[in-house]
Amino acid sequence: MMSVSKKIQKQIGKLAEGATFKYEQLAIESQEYTAAVKVIERLIEKGVIKRISTGIL
Repeated sequence: MMSVSKKIQKQIGKLAEGATFKYEQLAIESQEYTAAVKVIERLIEKGVIKRISTGIL
């Protein structure tokens, strides 16, 4: 089974540079949402992605 982090990075990797996305577009299951929020926050801190506004990255 693929980790939530790997799943998210794979989905983000498919997007064009500069594209925006929402959590719903990342194919995250409801039980993975808390872990996904932490993964997204780490990617923001590392500068991999930027938050445009709440819920839009």
